[in-house]
Amino acid sequence: MLHSFNYELEKLHGFETDFVKVLYYDLPQNFTDMYKTHSYSRLCTILSGKKTISVKNKVLSYTPSESLLLPPHAKVEMTIEEPTQALVFELNDDLIQSVVKKASKPLPESNHTNIQEVLISSLHRNIKQDVTSLIQNSQVKRKENPFLIDLYAQKLIYDLLEVDKTSSVILQQCQSPMEHAKSWIDNHLYEAFSVQDIATALQMSESNFSHSFKRHTHISPQKYIHSKKLEKALNLLKVSSVTDVAFTLGYENPSYFIQLFKREFGMTPKQYQLNGWH
Repeated sequence: MLHSFNYELEKLHGFETDFVKVLYYDLPQNFTDMYKTHSYSRLCTILSGKKTISVKNKVLSYTPSESLLLPPHAKVEMTIEEPTQALVFELNDDLIQSVVKKASKPLPESNHTNIQEVLISSLHRNIKQDVTSLIQNSQVKRKENPFLIDLYAQKLIYDLLEVDKTSSVILQQCQSPMEHAKSWIDNHLYEAFSVQDIATALQMSESNFSHSFKRHTHISPQKYIHSKKLEKALNLLKVSSVTDVAFTLGYENPSYFIQLFKREFGMTPKQYQLNGWH
């Protein structure tokens, strides 16, 4: 029985095909923990029992009659009130790209600016059939099952792209890793974090991430982080003290924040306030 929901243990419970990582969990009653979806979308299913999760301050419960599609880089709090068996399918980039290429299926435009998790309970029956087929073939051990699982996974992606609210989740994953990195930074501007933290979230080494980020944006990750934080500082300084703004943006040393601000804008934060923000 699984007693901890960390990333290393996830790799020990389940198996992997060319397109999908299948993770199995046997969760005890009154079990609570937190996990992240990392770089890939996850389709979460329940074999028996019930799972309640909290993601982005939204609470959702689902049972064997429902599935949950989680976007990449989601931080999830989980509560298990009764013994629960769960099967999770991690959908990788090769899977999505293969479907788009083989089916000559253009990626639909999405108007969603804030990607939400999607509870699959009332979507059209094709998706529910795809999920059922994936579950059935993951539970029975046959030598041809990895092949069949990949086929059903491709069909699932194809059908998910037909629905606006699920295609948004898939579309988010189609961004390049460096676009994911920029989104991650935007979502953590009010925290103290390092370049290593971003690299870890993307499952990359710090050196590889830094090199890739600079090649993609023509700026180092650290300089990009400071630039984004200082943009936020301009508005915050209209209503808060210099020290409060520094702490709010994750700078433990206000003097360092002042130094960065002056280098960026040619004046200190206090001068900026006194000049009436012009």
